[in-house]
Amino acid sequence: MTQSDVEVSATWRMISNVAISHNEHLSEVKKACQEQKAFRESFLKTQTDFDIDFEDHEADQETQLLSIEDAILIIQKLERKYQAISRRNYVRFVRERAAELHGQKVEIDATQAAIRIQARTRGYFARKWVREMRQRELNILNMTPESYIRKRCAERERKQKESDVGGSNGVEKVDLIEDFPDDLETALDLLKTHFFLSTPESLEPPKPPKNPNNPDTVYRDACFRGIVSPLAQIELSELISQRETCRIENRQFRFDFRSFLTLTLCIPMSLSTWQKPKEVANPKWLLLSGSPDSGKTTWARAIARACHVIHVHVSKNVVNMGKRRIYTVIKKLAKQEKRLLISIDRIDVLKKELKQKGYTHRQMLLRTFLTDLSNIKSATVIAMTRVPLDDLDCTIIDLFPLQATLSNPKNATRYDLAVDCLSRNWEQDRLPKIPHRIFDIEKQTKGISRGKAAKFVTNRWSAANNKTNLS
Repeated sequence: MTQSDVEVSATWRMISNVAISHNEHLSEVKKACQEQKAFRESFLKTQTDFDIDFEDHEADQETQLLSIEDAILIIQKLERKYQAISRRNYVRFVRERAAELHGQKVEIDATQAAIRIQARTRGYFARKWVREMRQRELNILNMTPESYIRKRCAERERKQKESDVGGSNGVEKVDLIEDFPDDLETALDLLKTHFFLSTPESLEPPKPPKNPNNPDTVYRDACFRGIVSPLAQIELSELISQRETCRIENRQFRFDFRSFLTLTLCIPMSLSTWQKPKEVANPKWLLLSGSPDSGKTTWARAIARACHVIHVHVSKNVVNMGKRRIYTVIKKLAKQEKRLLISIDRIDVLKKELKQKGYTHRQMLLRTFLTDLSNIKSATVIAMTRVPLDDLDCTIIDLFPLQATLSNPKNATRYDLAVDCLSRNWEQDRLPKIPHRIFDIEKQTKGISRGKAAKFVTNRWSAANNKTNLS
């Protein structure tokens, strides 16, 4: 590694065509499962009976009604605040009117009044002309928020067109460096000597597993249970990255987070599609630590999209409840598929507790689940936690040679994040007004995580429709 970080991008060219076609097939199966699930939910809504899940304690707590005393206190507090604000505004208005009424009126000569009006008018038009000239100059130099947002949208549109052209033709346009021979025998000799290496045996693309039953049965079960994560709406190259604290087998350093994920996860997973199942080495697992809404799940979904791999997300409900059936479905899917990315949220249930002597039931289930996955070569696990890495159990930390800690965005990263959110609102025609200074948004989102900053910018500078809002 050099001292300066390098931008590395894993493209679809590194993945075998068999893996890409298999991933597209599973995407179609998932769409069909979602349609069936939506039809079932709409049918159940018409029924009079209600199916209550008594195991979902967190949902009961969220929908629990407040007591009468608590509700009265909240209403009184808000009413007192409203009355205080109203009295302050009324007193301010009365004072301003009193100052205007008691002010001394001084008569002025008509000639002097005309001169003052002309001077102020000329000054206003001069300042307006200079402001417009400066605005045009800054737009040309891409130094205004509007020009910067337009530039970001143009870059995203250009990348989308290039990917569409590459996907439709199957190959990307490559400029020729030198002339290629017209003779077939000379061309084949040139390819063998300059572009390919001889191997002892021919490399054949991996064949799908032979299953007498429907091979999509386990995958359909996982889709209906809601553990198969949806396809990411943003690519790995579009995520805002910065230097983070990373570890590789107890060696700690600071590196660009996107490049770290590309080098340690994306490239090995992409290259494994060209190898036989027996030759694939055990994948290295990643342990992510960060505050809520720091982007851990978003990074995992972007990795799955970049590598054309199935992404299974185990939410905090599954970890807390310890649902054994879902763990069994995931293990069957990992054995059936050649590559599988599993992200486990809230793994901090395995944190150290001095007072606790043994392990609880859910901790035993999760430990057994991770141990079983470590014996499956096709499974790559990304665990997520909100507590520091040193607070977890040592036996669990040993399963994850790759570790990283996500911090709150810095000034430059927060600026790019605000521009990215504004540009996406611009593309969806949900940006009625462009902010004059993005640095003000940077100050307002200081000290908060990426997810909260993105939500703040999206909600603050968005509208249902630009035309409707202007009208």
